[in-house]
Amino acid sequence: HTQSRVKSLLILLWRVAMLKGIDVSGYQSISCGTYDSSFVETAYSGSDFVIAKATQGTRPMNSYMTAQLERALSDGKLIGVYHYADGGDPAAEADAFLDRVSGYIGRALLALDY
Repeated sequence: HTQSRVKSLLILLWRVAMLKGIDVSGYQSISCGTYDSSFVETAYSGSDFVIAKATQGTRPMNSYMTAQLERALSDGKLIGVYHYADGGDPAAEADAFLDRVSGYIGRALLALDY
């Protein structure tokens, strides 16, 4: 029984390690449900997940975030959102990030970049 659990865990870890994803920000514009860059669109088509930049410091930094995440969700992809720390007041930066991504808490992986 323990050996079966270990085997199942190893298979799960292998599958997670094999996920492919893209990191998008305000530089990867999206309109009418499609990325404006063919390079980004090609990378997106082969991805399992999308992680979108939400904030930097206390500022929202990606006006395309909602469109990027909603497209990924509608296509059945996993999603994440990240905050890029500027080195300012950590509590203020965390509050700004959580305010920006509040609609995705529980649906997206939350991450910190610094």
